[in-house]
Amino acid sequence: MLFLTPNDFLGQISREDLDTLLEEQPQPEPEPVDPEVEPTGDEPAPEPEPTIIELAERNAMAEVASYLRGRYDMEAAFSLSGMLRNAQLVMIVVDVALWHLLPRVTFRMVSEVRETRYNAALKWLKLAQDGKSNPDLPRYAPSSGTSTQRNNLFRYGSQPARSHNF
Repeated sequence: MLFLTPNDFLGQISREDLDTLLEEQPQPEPEPVDPEVEPTGDEPAPEPEPTIIELAERNAMAEVASYLRGRYDMEAAFSLSGMLRNAQLVMIVVDVALWHLLPRVTFRMVSEVRETRYNAALKWLKLAQDGKSNPDLPRYAPSSGTSTQRNNLFRYGSQPARSHNF
């Protein structure tokens, strides 16, 4: 697992339901290896396939980061572990990851709770993106030697009001 632990999921879904979501689907037969082509031994060992839950977690982290990356250093936030992680961020990532796992089961098993929690997670992400919710997440460090005026993309304001009385 990248950011989440198995216990993070168990706080929001029962073990039985999680096992149902993670059940292996039948895979197509791998293509047979051509016996005339001999392996040379120079090929690097193939990387292990990520598990279903790791894929869902990666997708959830990418979705959450897409909302918050403009204001917060998501790489730093996702690199934390244990009790240093933001509890609300953990909850949001779990909700989004579980939502991404739902297409693996029949539609009848999708509960309203999962949909409600996913929609609530998106609502909170939009609030945090707009600056209306301020989570305790690491912000980007200001670059040294530059003024904040130069870092702004837009300059706004107006000239002082003039009086045209003669």
